[in-house]
Amino acid sequence: MTQLHRRVALIAVLAAAVLLTLAAPVARARVASPWDAVEDDGLEREMDADDEPFFISEAERSNTLKVMRAFAAAMPSLGWSGADFCTWAGVRCFDTNVSFIATGSLATGTLPEMPDDVDYSLVKLDQVDLSQSTGITGTLPSSWSKLHKVRTVNLGYTSISSTLPASWSSMSSLRFLTLSSTDVFGTLPAAWSSMSAIEQIVISSTQITGTLPEEWSTMPNVRRIHFQQCNLYGSFPASWARMPSLERLGLQNNNFCGCVPDSWLTSPTLWVGVDAKHRMADCATAHACAETTTPEPVPSSSGSAGEVSGSSSSSTATTAEPTPSSSGSAGEVSGSSSSSTATTAEPTPSSSGSAGEVSGSSSSSTATTAEPTTSTTSPTPCPTPCRVPNCMSCAPGNSMRCSVCFPGYVLTAGGWCMRHTGEDAAVFPVGTAAAAAVSATVVVMGAVLA
Repeated sequence: MTQLHRRVALIAVLAAAVLLTLAAPVARARVASPWDAVEDDGLEREMDADDEPFFISEAERSNTLKVMRAFAAAMPSLGWSGADFCTWAGVRCFDTNVSFIATGSLATGTLPEMPDDVDYSLVKLDQVDLSQSTGITGTLPSSWSKLHKVRTVNLGYTSISSTLPASWSSMSSLRFLTLSSTDVFGTLPAAWSSMSAIEQIVISSTQITGTLPEEWSTMPNVRRIHFQQCNLYGSFPASWARMPSLERLGLQNNNFCGCVPDSWLTSPTLWVGVDAKHRMADCATAHACAETTTPEPVPSSSGSAGEVSGSSSSSTATTAEPTPSSSGSAGEVSGSSSSSTATTAEPTPSSSGSAGEVSGSSSSSTATTAEPTTSTTSPTPCPTPCRVPNCMSCAPGNSMRCSVCFPGYVLTAGGWCMRHTGEDAAVFPVGTAAAAAVSATVVVMGAVLA
């Protein structure tokens, strides 16, 4: 081989090595932090303030300032002062919107009641995100129903302890609501069915109880609902399958009964997360829903309840479950008999009249008021809240170590749920391709120069 041919061959090999290196697929996967917003969390990540100019009218600025000062007064640790709220820590102004984002901050205080002297149609606040700020305590103010333009409320992992305000159904623009891993309790408000804009509700790992409201089946835009690790009970409403936009429903680790409705399982767009026992063949019998009976109310009485009179040789009056709100003497016995016995078990206080009164002229007369029978059912305690984001179920007795992650997440050795975004990592990473190219070049050059 001539010297010229050798040089041409060497150049061709080097060019091939460079092309191989450049063409190798690049690993683009990114491992998200476990504290990143879950795929279904729906929190809007708005553009930076510098991307769009901020402009609102003077009236809008004035009314928005009053609302922001309410937050400043309730959370003095924020250190807000002055009238230019766009310069306050955690406040972002862009386009015509104002966001208050203090995720994971050291802020302390409570959620403020909304002031009365405000025209809320001119308030431009559209996002309140205090997630992971454990110094935030108190209750959910019912007056937040005035915030008609707020689209996102995220109070997850705060120390809020409250019932869910039914009045929030008036938050007509609210799209994303997150209250997970807080101390909220009580039932799910049926009135929330009128939230026409709501797309996502996440209230997992809380103390909410009660049943799933049938009324929610009319929500037109809700896409994702997460109520894992709570104390909900009752049956699964088949009507929820009528939600036209519902895509994901997480209900694991609650106290439901019965089976998952066929209408849920046959939906081509709905992913349902429930405990496995509700999918078993015997779910209707092994986990049957108890029949509920409503006792007839006992009216209040003033006078004599269970009064018996007569002249028989033996007379007995028995009163079970005495009326709580009756007045007078309970178990009173009067007569001219030679033997008279009255047995009263814990008479009801503040009664008027006589309960279980017996009168007569018999030789033996007995009036017995049976001890009231009280049927109590202790609520099943909510499981220890799982504190791992994106986790479907934590390890028993360990709220900081996940055992089962949501679909699309990978369980790490440390018990976290990690999500990969973007393309999968390349089978042949760049380093491998480059090393192969260099090795081939060295071999060819050695052969040429030999």
